[in-house]
Amino acid sequence: QQRLLVTGLIALIGIFLLLQAAARSWSMALAALFALPASVAGGVVAASLVNGSLSVAALFGLLPVLGIAARNSIMLISRYQNIEIEEGKPFGAELVLRGSRERVAPTIMTALTTALAVLPFVITGNIPGQEIVAPMGLVILGGLVTSTIVNLFALPALYLRFGASREPELGFQRADVPAVAADD
Repeated sequence: QQRLLVTGLIALIGIFLLLQAAARSWSMALAALFALPASVAGGVVAASLVNGSLSVAALFGLLPVLGIAARNSIMLISRYQNIEIEEGKPFGAELVLRGSRERVAPTIMTALTTALAVLPFVITGNIPGQEIVAPMGLVILGGLVTSTIVNLFALPALYLRFGASREPELGFQRADVPAVAADD
């Protein structure tokens, strides 16, 4: 248990550093990191409702959900920043709405293709030999639902709250806009 805890902690630190590198903001990375447990909560709830407990195999189903949630978070935050920096859109609700609209289809397609891959295992879960795969698939399906909801609704709100703080600390400047002197 102790080795598993240490490994999980190292993985959590690695995810946090990847989120920080993508968001270029410690506060936004922390906000996105706190959204990840909400993303996998659907998997835990689905397994608890159907089986009454979480097996070790079912817990392994949380790993792909966590990876998909982290990837979608990074892609969404990167899109917001690309619109702001490369296209010169000011930070605000319009930027977040546009970026979210552009990432809806990829986010939903990722969830749907993954769900379609595990759905046969969930449906035929009582077949001998699928005792491990069926609970894992159920956890993945439940986690994909909450992961998609968090990515489409909670993360944009978090970006509106914490995303603006990164601009002054990094001093982003577009190449085609001259820098303004402090005494102007």
